[in-house]
Amino acid sequence: ANIETAAELDSVLKYGAEGVGLFRSEFDYFRQNAKPDEEMLFKSYRHLLATLDPLPVTIRTLDVGGDKFVEQLHSGALRLDLERNPALGLRSIRYTLHEQAVFITQLRAMLRASVHGRLRILFPMISSQGEFDRVMEIFNMVKDDLAREAVDFAREVEIGIMVEVPSAVVMADILAGGVDFFSIGTNDMIQYSLAIDRGNEYVAHMYEPLHPAVLRMIKQTVDAGHARGIEVGICGEMAGDVIAVPVLLGLGLDELSMRPSALPFVKRLLRHSNSRQLHDLGSRVLQCSDGPEVRSFLGAYLPQTYPEEFGLDHE
Repeated sequence: ANIETAAELDSVLKYGAEGVGLFRSEFDYFRQNAKPDEEMLFKSYRHLLATLDPLPVTIRTLDVGGDKFVEQLHSGALRLDLERNPALGLRSIRYTLHEQAVFITQLRAMLRASVHGRLRILFPMISSQGEFDRVMEIFNMVKDDLAREAVDFAREVEIGIMVEVPSAVVMADILAGGVDFFSIGTNDMIQYSLAIDRGNEYVAHMYEPLHPAVLRMIKQTVDAGHARGIEVGICGEMAGDVIAVPVLLGLGLDELSMRPSALPFVKRLLRHSNSRQLHDLGSRVLQCSDGPEVRSFLGAYLPQTYPEEFGLDHE
């Protein structure tokens, strides 16, 4: 399940999720006027992990900037409001590498909470190996500091990166060598690969999750991850789009993470799916020339393959 607050844990359990594939940690920062301290974050993460133990909880490090700006976080010298193109500016992992005190506080809280369940840490918007190396330097420094302070934490925490910018897709074979898993963030992958701002009324109609370029990038990421022996999941909105789910399964995704309410229907699709047919579907859509062709093909394929789910009476 994808969740934003601990209040959604009831839905995670109600709809039968096998863990949290994306906890959007920035909402702990949005909900108050003051910057949350280490203790406050630790209690939030401990609650998440302990409630779902032994299921995995994937916490994405702070993802702000762009359209998600937290006024109280930045230092006095940082003026993000002056960025002419915030989507390409100091956002997500770039922001936390710039504001390292914020990053370190969050990592300390996560690691302290790691003894209360199965923690997976997800770093967003990684665009190069050098950037990831810098992230891991800070992460390992935090681990060393906690060890010196005799603070208990899990020594082996799974580390993943979000693949959501084209450079990460192209370099996925290299990046896969240093992580335990990939999580594809299709929301930004679509925006950056198609050069579309879905919030812009003039071009929003061009935002197409099923564009063959997007599907090929997903497939390239899956193949690169599997070649290195790591799991590849998806946590973008596509994972909960019932039209897209058979395609994603056909492209070889290992894990789907979505809003809790979408889980039952997706599970039903899984139970009614045939892996060989899905593989053939994945190969077929990769040969399409544009999004409308993919959707036209699926319009005929899905009712035939899933008559109960996509029959004429399906809404």
